[in-house]
Formats: sequence, structure tokens, C-alpha cells
Amino acid sequence: MSHERVLHGFIQFWSETETEGGYWAFFHKRRALTKIPQGHCQTCGLFVQNITTEKLKPCSNGQPHCEETSLAILDHAWIHVLKNGDQLTIYDKDGTKIVWEGTIELIPYPIFSQQAYDQWIHADQTGIERETWARWFFDEHPATIRLAQ
Repeated sequence: MSHERVLHGFIQFWSETETEGGYWAFFHKRRALTKIPQGHCQTCGLFVQNITTEKLKPCSNGQPHCEETSLAILDHAWIHVLKNGDQLTIYDKDGTKIVWEGTIELIPYPIFSQQAYDQWIHADQTGIERETWARWFFDEHPATIRLAQ
């Protein structure tokens, strides 16, 4: 049995300043859609007692998915810019049908050299047409991810 944790959320084109181009990114659903109070498990939301933000501790609720979870100490959504080796599954907007799944293999580009839907992009995914890939991210499709080791 694998101990890799599958994260559920959605994908989005993400740019820190919206002027230098953007990245293909995954947003963790629980962290992105709800603000979890400080001192609560980032995965299940349960309160973890006697912990400060300087100390990170697994949730003690006994659930396997919380074994490596730390406290919610961020005020914003958890964002993961896709990296080579990540295992991504993208679903249709209803979340019922897989539209793409595979390993991320990005082809990087110099800044301000490539665009998708009038946005500067930093990379393309190998083996998929750019406009199709970009549309899934701009439309914020549901997705799951296993992070590269």
C-alpha cells in the first residue's frame, strides 16, 4: 500500500503579480475553499491542542490521511505550482469524468516569449495541445495530485 497522499482540489493559471506571466498550479481544496483557524489540522480541520505556530505536529485524530499533516498557519490558499514528476488527474467541470491524467513534464520557456489566451506562460505540458491544457486551468477544473518526491 502506498503512503503517498492524494490531494483534492482544482487547477488554475496562477500569477503572483499578474504582470510577469503565470504558472500552471494546483490549489488544495480544503485550504483554498475554507479558512482553517490557526491550530487546526490542514487536512481534516480538527483542533490540535497546545501547539504554537512554530511547532508543526501531525493531527492526532487517527486518520491515515492526517499522518503527515501540520497546523494551518497560513492565511491564504495552499498553492502548488506544478513541477516535473507530479502526478495530476484533471476532471471535467462536474468532477465525474477524467479528461487528462499523467505525469507533469513541462517544457520551460523564457519569460515573455509564449502566450495562451492572451496570458504569458512559463511552460507547456508535453504531449497536449496548449489551448486545451490552458482552458482546463483558466476554467478551474477539479483535480487530484500526488506530489513528486
